[in-house]
Amino acid sequence: MKFRLLLLAFLFTTVINAQLLKKYPIGNSACSLYSYCESKYLVEFSEDSSKLYRGDCTSGEVTYGVICIK
Repeated sequence: MKFRLLLLAFLFTTVINAQLLKKYPIGNSACSLYSYCESKYLVEFSEDSSKLYRGDCTSGEVTYGVICIK
């Protein structure tokens, strides 16, 4: 019985502290990204006049980056 309670407590704390992927829009590009954190995007234009969205975010000690070209 104690083992089951210990296992249940371990699983409960693991689920509570787990990071979940969420869907975030990429600016006004009509594209979306599944990520652990929300990015702030810089909008630029490439040499061929394509719209370029660059962004990054940090979750814990990890930095995630994305480039979206429309």
